[in-house]
Amino acid sequence: MGDVAELVERIWRTDAAGMLGVLSRRLGDFDRAEEALSGALAEALARWPGEGVPERPAGWLVTTGWRRALDRLRRDAVGREKLARLATEPPPEPGVDDRLASRTSIPTGCRPYSR
Repeated sequence: MGDVAELVERIWRTDAAGMLGVLSRRLGDFDRAEEALSGALAEALARWPGEGVPERPAGWLVTTGWRRALDRLRRDAVGREKLARLATEPPPEPGVDDRLASRTSIPTGCRPYSR
């Protein structure tokens, strides 16, 4: 792990600007590029000790960061679609459980135990 961590640190020092530049141009967002590259670095530290270091580590990091960013963008888009769909639907009619919950007093605090 120590060798891989040193290698990742060296790659970061020498190639971070270029990797961030590529990702920020592709994504159009520097913060998102930083987040994606940070995730790729963490994944490299987890995978490279067991799988070995790829032939082009900086390229691997950019590709992995790009894929992570795309996954995130897709998840965000799906979440926005679900919220928009929920906003247009009328609220469901209260069921039996909902009516019971409104009549039942649920304690929200505790008293200290005393003897």
